[in-house]
Amino acid sequence: MDNPKTAGSLVGRWLFFICLASGSSLQAQPVITEVMFRPLDADSEYAEFFNPGADSLDPAAIRFRDGYSTTSLIHVAGPPKIPPRSHALLIDKDYFLAGNPRHYEQVIPPGTPVFKTSNASIGNGLGNTSDFLCILSASTGDTLSSISWQVTVPAGFSIERRHPAGPPGQFFPGANWIQSVLTHGTPGQPYAGDIPVLTDASLVSVHQSGDTAGHVILTNIGILPATPVTISLSDPSGELLFISNPFTVPAGGESHQPFSIRRLPQGLYPIVARISGDTGDKNNDSLLINWKVEATAARDIRMDSVSFDGWVQVGRPVNVKVTLKSAGWLPTGAGTVRFKPGNEFLAPLGVENIGPGQSQTITFRWIPAQSGPIQYSAEWEGSDDVPENNRSEGWVTVEKAWPLNDLRLTEVMANPDGSDYGNEFIELTNLHPTDSLPVSIITFRNGSATFQIEPVSQPGKRLGPGQTLVVFCESWFSLPDRLYTDLEGKTGCVIAKSEPAFSLTNRNGSLEVFADSVASDSFTWGRDAGDGRSWERVAVPQAHVNRFWQPSPDLNGNPGKWAPPPLQKISSRWIRRLSATVGVNGFSVTGKIQFTGSDTLRHTTLEGKLVYRNLSGSRPVEVYISDLNQLICFGDSVETGFSDINASPGSYQFIMSIQTTGVTVARDTVDVTLPFTPGTLKMTEISSGATGVPSFVELVNDSEYPVYPDEIKIGWKTGPRSSVSPSNSPIWPGGRCILLKKDEPVPSGATGKVIWCASFPDLLSGSGTLTLTSPQGSVIDSVFLPPGWLQPGYSYERVDSLGLVDWRTSRWPGGSPAQPNTWPVRFLDVALAGMEKADAFPDEPLNLSLTIRNTGLAPAERLQVRGWFLSDAGTVDSLGIWNALEYLNPGDSVVVPFSLRADQSGRCRFVADFPPDERPSSNVIEIPVHFHEGIGVVVNEFLSDPGKGSDGRVGPDWIELLNTGSRPVALKAWAVRDGAGNQVWLDEELNLLPGEYLVVADDSTFFSRWKTDTLTSRVVILSDRLDLNAGEDSILIKDEWGYRIESVGYRPDWHHPDLESTTGISLERRRSDLPAEMAGNWNSSGDQSGGTPGRKNSVAADMQKPGSGRLTATPNPFFPDEGEACEISWRLPAGIYTADLRVFDIIGRELDPVMPVGPVAENGVVFWMGRHQGRRVPAGPYIILQSFRNQLTGEQTTRKLVVVVGCRL
Repeated sequence: MDNPKTAGSLVGRWLFFICLASGSSLQAQPVITEVMFRPLDADSEYAEFFNPGADSLDPAAIRFRDGYSTTSLIHVAGPPKIPPRSHALLIDKDYFLAGNPRHYEQVIPPGTPVFKTSNASIGNGLGNTSDFLCILSASTGDTLSSISWQVTVPAGFSIERRHPAGPPGQFFPGANWIQSVLTHGTPGQPYAGDIPVLTDASLVSVHQSGDTAGHVILTNIGILPATPVTISLSDPSGELLFISNPFTVPAGGESHQPFSIRRLPQGLYPIVARISGDTGDKNNDSLLINWKVEATAARDIRMDSVSFDGWVQVGRPVNVKVTLKSAGWLPTGAGTVRFKPGNEFLAPLGVENIGPGQSQTITFRWIPAQSGPIQYSAEWEGSDDVPENNRSEGWVTVEKAWPLNDLRLTEVMANPDGSDYGNEFIELTNLHPTDSLPVSIITFRNGSATFQIEPVSQPGKRLGPGQTLVVFCESWFSLPDRLYTDLEGKTGCVIAKSEPAFSLTNRNGSLEVFADSVASDSFTWGRDAGDGRSWERVAVPQAHVNRFWQPSPDLNGNPGKWAPPPLQKISSRWIRRLSATVGVNGFSVTGKIQFTGSDTLRHTTLEGKLVYRNLSGSRPVEVYISDLNQLICFGDSVETGFSDINASPGSYQFIMSIQTTGVTVARDTVDVTLPFTPGTLKMTEISSGATGVPSFVELVNDSEYPVYPDEIKIGWKTGPRSSVSPSNSPIWPGGRCILLKKDEPVPSGATGKVIWCASFPDLLSGSGTLTLTSPQGSVIDSVFLPPGWLQPGYSYERVDSLGLVDWRTSRWPGGSPAQPNTWPVRFLDVALAGMEKADAFPDEPLNLSLTIRNTGLAPAERLQVRGWFLSDAGTVDSLGIWNALEYLNPGDSVVVPFSLRADQSGRCRFVADFPPDERPSSNVIEIPVHFHEGIGVVVNEFLSDPGKGSDGRVGPDWIELLNTGSRPVALKAWAVRDGAGNQVWLDEELNLLPGEYLVVADDSTFFSRWKTDTLTSRVVILSDRLDLNAGEDSILIKDEWGYRIESVGYRPDWHHPDLESTTGISLERRRSDLPAEMAGNWNSSGDQSGGTPGRKNSVAADMQKPGSGRLTATPNPFFPDEGEACEISWRLPAGIYTADLRVFDIIGRELDPVMPVGPVAENGVVFWMGRHQGRRVPAGPYIILQSFRNQLTGEQTTRKLVVVVGCRL
């Protein structure tokens, strides 16, 4: 039968391991030999078991249990007891119902004892894919046999135990369990397949390692370990060469046993290897091998190998490892090793001694002085009978000295789009014009951790000139929806992974790159580039200067596509990202001038000219002159340049010359392209061109300098883009420009600059992303036009320039081309934002966080935020008023905290009180609140003073939990905490079923004193001590999220007052539906053992509803001397009440009050312990008097009843 429970396998495994720890009291223990858990018919599950003993087995002495429940056996056919060494069957009870197909009638051998289950199925139904089944002793509960499975089998096939006397094999699949070969299995019959052997050790091979050593490989094809086993080697005459110590060959496994024999003269010898101690097949216990002795000399040292550790490069130290091997039968003795690379001579290194057959590695330190192929030789000098193999020669290629600043970081993705951080990457680029370097020598450091790089796309790859290296975490290669798959196989790009995996922070991160352990480049970022945006290098110089990096304009970045940007040698105080110097003989961050003449230059000046290259002469020529004011002598270098050149984006030519005494002695020219940075130009209005209104795009210069919109492009993101025609006049800061389709008329009322485009995008084609890009291809601005943005006769206007960008249909027909938009930017505007929803839990504060932001242009003063909780029942509660800062600047935000205690679901409404707000609709926000009801797990009993056991040791503290709910509760990662804050965790996978007990103890000695009901309870032994105080303390139960489930603050006077000592006696709960903090709801255990862990409490009271309209008392009479308490309950009509409850004896004397005057619920319960002034009252009748006052109507009611205190005679 299919078992739909999801947690069955976890519970089964838990019970299974608990059962394995138990022993057995039966002499003849039955063995489970076959299980049908996936029959063709749902009511045809069966379990076959075997009686291996010499006596008949009484079925009443055993029970079957799966992961959830226990089943007894009811006799159906065959002998009522299981004969010795016979099989028996337990089949589902419903199998025998009329009309059900009985598949096994023709299969079960006559005379087989057949039983049916006491309930409808075996346990609660065996799981098709995973479950657990065991046989228990009916008298002790001990486990006699068990089987657990974690995989499924085809329908109609069982699993069978191959050998009853084999290993327990409690798991399927396993060495001793296998799927049946016959449909319906073999119920009542022995296993139908081949019976496996118990043990059979086989000698597989003998391997020689040198002239006197080797190892033997053995296997065991049996299902039990073969032990003890020994191996011996002897020559054909029987002379013993080696014998091992006893060892074990594991079942179904193999063993490798090393050996060594005495030295034999050179030659080929037949040697016999034998196994002793094998109980299986003897035909594979010996093996004849040929033993070859190669040593021809007493001392023979051989040059085994020469290797170079790391990258061999000019000027870089490299370790040369020379390995020597002794091939003789005597030690080599002392000697020296020489290594000679090319024409260099390195100091020889000494070798003390190398034993026969052993190797030794000597390491030389070499610093190459020249590049190219170098021939080397390594030679041994010392005593040797075979000198012809003492020398080794070879060639090694020495790389040129690598210019370290040519390996650069060019892109870093630290915040990939979405939550999948497996898409982080680091991009490096080789900027050297001619040389390559091995990827294997590149490392990088993130914080304090260093990472190696392993190429994946082309293992062993060198990073060639201009090529990029993209490094991913190893998890990227297994992501189901990974990005950047277009890089695989791309020419000029090497994909690599890091070891170990790296993780980059969104902000305040740093990276350092090393080539052969020498720093080559670095980058530090302090802020977040944005979701899905990488950091991209925009200039080559000074990697550690952040102005040469900017967030990628494209979502997800552009790994593998970086190229050296156009020369950016001009800096402006307005253009923060560009470098600012030019040199005569080279270009760097600061211009470098080197004089190579033979005379001394005096009165030297530096002159620079900035000329617009495309339209020479159309703009003013600016001349910058700087007096070097120093002598420049032969070989001198001067770092200088021009730093504050004002220039707009565009293409330029910079001319720099050196003059001395009015004569130009040096001159150089460089072309410079200053790119548009994101935000330089913004699209602020768009018209589709429908119903007679021209199609246009309005641009605004949002920078601080004039912008020439030459060669910028506009178009759809996925389509072609058209270039803007050159213009001699700029767009001034804050100015507007209209882009029109060629031959389109100027829109009515348009003022300012107008530019016609040859191929304007078709804005009537629908929706999508419209982009404005620079001549270099970078995105200057973009806007997403949603479906429905086209409103015939109206334009689409940008509303906000602070905060989030907002677009709306213009308020006027035709829009406002080249004029301020019809939707002005708000001067005074604040907005609220908060959580989408919140979860509330019983007795836990709910903390909410709101964010109020100033989205206007002017400061917001004297803000207030008010809050209310609107329950689903219709009630409204104020959450108070929060007074914000006196002054909130434009663009700033502040977090507003609120806290409430909710006992039902509803929603929280918050309003920002700011009367001058121009958009009050954004000042209101509602947050849905979902209230989580209690889950029904309560503290039902606990022992805080265990005392000492018979062995003199202090016993364990324990706590009993009870699931009073109607559904299973997962307890994984729940915590138990005492009043001092000590906390222990439930680490096991536990599902507490409805009505089931869980006992949590801190020592395994619990089992030696306490007996639990294994059918309705479980016991967990904690790894840490509970350490409850014997007197006053508290118990707090929290779930995996840290929310309080139940708490009990107990005191010593909760115990029965007549007990002389409470050591070893637990406190039991009377009713689980009443508060745990109610003192009258607890009493000392009345069980003879001192407690009832895992069983019904001895003082448990029935949960009865109070009588309608009157007081009720349960039990009545009651016996305080036996630990009973009288439960007094009432039920009142709807209203708001105060009440008290007093007790009088038969002559009218008032006893201690049971409940003083105070507010009460409409339905309530209190306990009277039968005590006055600390002593038990005498037996007899007592009058209970309770007065109620309805605070709404003023009506007062008094009720009374008689309670009898009893005394056993």
